[in-house]
Amino acid sequence: MNTITVPVKKVIILGTHGHIGSALFKILLQKPEQFNVTGTSRNFYDEKNIIRFNPFTDDWKTLGKTDILINCIGIIKESHKNSFDKIHIGLAKRILENREKLGNPLIIQISALGADKNHPVTFLRTKGIADDVLLKEENVYVIRPSVVCFIDTLLLKKLLLLQKTVKKTRNHLLLPKGFLQHKIQPLLIEDLTEIIVNLTQKKFNRTLINVAGAKQFSYNELIRLAVNNIRIKEVNRQLFKAFIKLIIAPLFPSLINFEQYQLLFYDNVADNKDVKEILGRAPLSTKNFWQENLANNGKSRL
Repeated sequence: MNTITVPVKKVIILGTHGHIGSALFKILLQKPEQFNVTGTSRNFYDEKNIIRFNPFTDDWKTLGKTDILINCIGIIKESHKNSFDKIHIGLAKRILENREKLGNPLIIQISALGADKNHPVTFLRTKGIADDVLLKEENVYVIRPSVVCFIDTLLLKKLLLLQKTVKKTRNHLLLPKGFLQHKIQPLLIEDLTEIIVNLTQKKFNRTLINVAGAKQFSYNELIRLAVNNIRIKEVNRQLFKAFIKLIIAPLFPSLINFEQYQLLFYDNVADNKDVKEILGRAPLSTKNFWQENLANNGKSRL
């Protein structure tokens, strides 16, 4: 019987030292029979299969030809060097400008659930514009994940910070009206990386893929999981918004910036039909993730 040999696919990951990029890089590195993976970082790290590469200033020819280009670069906070326009829209355009130099590879763009070119929040608007730029081309997948669960997930860090903060207020907390009812639909990083790997192996009939987890959680559920017996008082939303914008965000940006605050008022949920089709199963539950990482403050359960 003749054995069919499947060619090893060359993969380049932009943003290897981000949370999603690093997790994906490790998975692909463990599959040498399927992938020859090269990670890139704008900072130099002396690690196997990772090279220093700045997609805005370096020559893309140095990357060589590849079968698959996966863009995991993105920011949730702007700086004087890196704006949302530059990192999201500018990079999408750079990818297409240099695609031919790479041998016209399959492009997989990691975006964000809720991205829309008309969104009022800059983060999601620039993500949406970048997605549209890429989706005009052939052989492109845009993946829009909800909140991805890993130990440094921004939402988890904020909930852990909340645990410490309310100890000083004897478990009293002021929140804007309507916030507690908003929902997210988080997913495990293992599910997201498996989806990406599966998309490199076979064609899927939709190019824009929303990725959400098994269960929706309201912020009310997560906050009460983080802090037992919390006493919440809802206050005027416009006043709270002004307080965040004019005082908290400028003086205490580590607590929350205004862009992050705005995102809290949009449900981050989606039908996971595509997820089930690509995975061949339902997404994994994230309940244990939240329970285990927030358990130090009490015994409540979702």
